[in-house]
Amino acid sequence: MKLRRIVLPVIVGVVLLGGLTAVQDTVFRERVEDKLADKAAAALSEAGLDDVEVAFTGRDGEVTAKTEGAAVEAGALVEDVSGVRVVQAFGPDGAVTGEDASATDPDEADEADEAEATAEPEPSVSEEPTAEASPTPAAEQREAAQAELDRFRSIGFEHNSDVLTSAGLGVVKALAATLTDHPDVTVRIEGHADITGMLAHTQDLSERRAKRVLDTLVSLGVEADRLSSKGYGETRPIVPGKPDARNRRVEFVITN
Repeated sequence: MKLRRIVLPVIVGVVLLGGLTAVQDTVFRERVEDKLADKAAAALSEAGLDDVEVAFTGRDGEVTAKTEGAAVEAGALVEDVSGVRVVQAFGPDGAVTGEDASATDPDEADEADEAEATAEPEPSVSEEPTAEASPTPAAEQREAAQAELDRFRSIGFEHNSDVLTSAGLGVVKALAATLTDHPDVTVRIEGHADITGMLAHTQDLSERRAKRVLDTLVSLGVEADRLSSKGYGETRPIVPGKPDARNRRVEFVITN
C-alpha cells in the first residue's frame, strides 16, 4: 500500500513533466518559425517580391509564387536568410526547380516553329552589303528588360566562395531564360561584396563571383559577346558603414 502511494505521485510527475517539455518545445519552435518568416518576408519585400507567400516548419521553408521564375528567385533569396535550413519553391503548377524556370513549353515551341516556317520573307530594301552591327533596343524595351534583370540580385553562393549553390544555379538558369527573351541587350555583370575591412579579399571575391555568373550564362546558351563582368568589392554598399547581407549581391546593367 505504501509502495502504491509513492509510485503514483512519481508517475503523475513524470507525465506532467513530459507534457510541460512538449509545450515548451512547441512554443520555442513557433518562435523560431515566426522569426524566420519575418526575416524572409523582409528579404522578399526588399527584392520587390511582396506577392510571394512564405511559411516555415521549424527551419524548413516554403515559398509560393505566381510564376515559376519568381518562385525560383524567391527560394534562393529565402535560402540565404540566416537560420534557414532548406527551402522548397512552388509555382502555379506545383514544386519548381531551376530547370523548370528555364524550360520551354512544348506547345509554345511548336507554335514558334510553325510561325517561322510559314512566315513570308520581307522584301530587301537594299542589295548593297553593309557591315553588321549589334542592334540597339528601343528605350521602352531597354527599360522593360532592365526592370526584369533587377529582380535577379539574390544569387546564392557557397560561403566565402564563387561556387553557386543549387538555388543560386536555379536563379542563373531563370536569368538565362530572361536574357534569351531580350536578345538585343548587352549586359555587364557586377559583383558586390559585404563590408568586412579586407578590401583585397572582397575585391577578388566580387570579381570571381561576377565571372562565375558570366561563364554559367554562356554555358546555358547566352552569347558571350553580349556579356561582360566587373567586381566592385565593398566600394558600393547598399547599406554603407556596416556589414549587411544586402551589400552582398550581383547586379546586371544593360550597356547598349
